[in-house]
Amino acid sequence: MNLWELEPQKITSTLNDKIFQFYGDNSTRKTSVAAKFPGSIIFGFEKGYQCIDGVYAIPVDTWSKFKDYLRQLKDPRSKAKFKTVVIDTTRIAYDCCTTWLLNTYEKTDITDIGTKGKGWSLLKKEFSDVLNSIPKMGYGLILITHADESEKDGKLTIKTDLDKVATAVVNKLVDFQLYVRKETKTEGEQEELTVFAYSDLDFADTKHRLRYFPKRFEFTYDNLLDAYNYALEQEVAHGAVLDNEGSNLAKESETLEDVRNTVIELVKQDPENEQVVEYISSHFDVRLSETTEKDYDKLVAARDFLESLFNAE
Repeated sequence: MNLWELEPQKITSTLNDKIFQFYGDNSTRKTSVAAKFPGSIIFGFEKGYQCIDGVYAIPVDTWSKFKDYLRQLKDPRSKAKFKTVVIDTTRIAYDCCTTWLLNTYEKTDITDIGTKGKGWSLLKKEFSDVLNSIPKMGYGLILITHADESEKDGKLTIKTDLDKVATAVVNKLVDFQLYVRKETKTEGEQEELTVFAYSDLDFADTKHRLRYFPKRFEFTYDNLLDAYNYALEQEVAHGAVLDNEGSNLAKESETLEDVRNTVIELVKQDPENEQVVEYISSHFDVRLSETTEKDYDKLVAARDFLESLFNAE
């Protein structure tokens, strides 16, 4: 893309292309709220979804299996079905990533990989690259994490249960970091135990990228959507222009011609390969040279598939 062709960035009016972290104690609606996002799929490093009716969820016990599932998300059939990826929980996913790296280098401790902190650098890069690949494919992302409380000199501090490496990756990535906790809500003479979400606390890690996003609200999907819409309304009132199409399928910077030519060149590397022939014939009903803008996402997915296939070989 030429720089002079750039258009100004607009805030999308959907939650489905945003990156959230929900963290708190057990039974604070984290997975339940995430499951309400339209088109959500939960990758269950722990099975916190078993009592949620109608949710799309799949158990994951290794980092390699998770990466294989993410490769499947590049397929147009997955993109047509899913909009938001949920990782439950982030800590266990990170532990699986650590185990994968140790097994790859045949070590039992990260510090034994190379010298001068090379192991930690490799771990951070792997965890970051994989998490960042999800929004790059056009999906929203929700990271579910547990809370870790500490007190020093009478001062309470609440963070996630991630270590410094994972925290650095996640804090840089997320758009909204919500701390959730159980509280008593009073309505008239009635008291009810419920869950509240916080986006701006001095003693807890919290974050929001919209200036007018509420600092506290009862934690349900509908209330989260209301909070987001309120923040958008305030942005508009102060002059912002929204992208009301709300597309979460991020377009690559390449033109149609760029992507199409790349796919064609990749196919030419091994045109008789059975996997190549099967993929192209099952995903395209016209010759690659005849594809148009409506085939853009298919071409991007084909490029990713072919590159991963040939790199694996």
